[in-house]
Amino acid sequence: MWEKIAVFLFAHLIPLTLVKSPGAFHVPPELSFAVEPLAINLEDKPPVPTFDAKAVLIIESHSNQTLLAHAVWESLPIASLTKLMTSLVVREKLDPELTVKVSSRIASVSGSRMGLIEGEEILVKDLLKGLLISSGNDAAFVLSEAVSGTPEAFVKLMNERKISLGLEKTVFADPSGISDQNVSSAFEIAH
Repeated sequence: MWEKIAVFLFAHLIPLTLVKSPGAFHVPPELSFAVEPLAINLEDKPPVPTFDAKAVLIIESHSNQTLLAHAVWESLPIASLTKLMTSLVVREKLDPELTVKVSSRIASVSGSRMGLIEGEEILVKDLLKGLLISSGNDAAFVLSEAVSGTPEAFVKLMNERKISLGLEKTVFADPSGISDQNVSSAFEIAH
C-alpha cells in the first residue's frame, strides 16, 4: 500500500513542481518501503492512573468495557450535571422554537448565569444553549417555569424521569444543580 502511495505522489503530484518545460519530466525509479509492525508487550500492564476525584468511572465507548472504576456507587453532589436532566425533560416537553418570557423571579437566581433580563422574550433552543454551554442557572429557572410553572413542580418531573431511566441513587432538588441535595453516582451519571 505504501509503495502505491509513493508511486502516485512521485508520478502525479511531485513532478508537477519540477517540470520546467514540456517533455522534461522523467518518472523516478520505484521506491521500496519497509513498514515495521508496532511492538506491544502484552505482559506489561500500564500503570494505574492517579486521580483526585471521590469517584471515577471510565468506560471505553465502543465496547462498553470498564477501564477504571472507583467508588462508582457512592452518592455524591453532581452540581451542574443536574442540567443534563433539566435539558432532557425540557426537550421532551417543549418545542425548541417556542418563545418564553423571563419572569420577575429571575432576580433571585444565584450562581452562573447566561445573562437573562426580566421581561426578555427568548426561544427555548437559545435557553437550552445557555443552560448547557454557559451553565446558566437563570436559564434552568426560566425553562423550569416554562414547562411546569414553578421550579418545584419541574423537579418532580425530573425525579419521575430519572425513575424511568432506572436511576436509583440519583435525586434532584432543583433544576440548576446549585443545591448539594442534587446527588447521583458515577455509574448512574455514565448511564
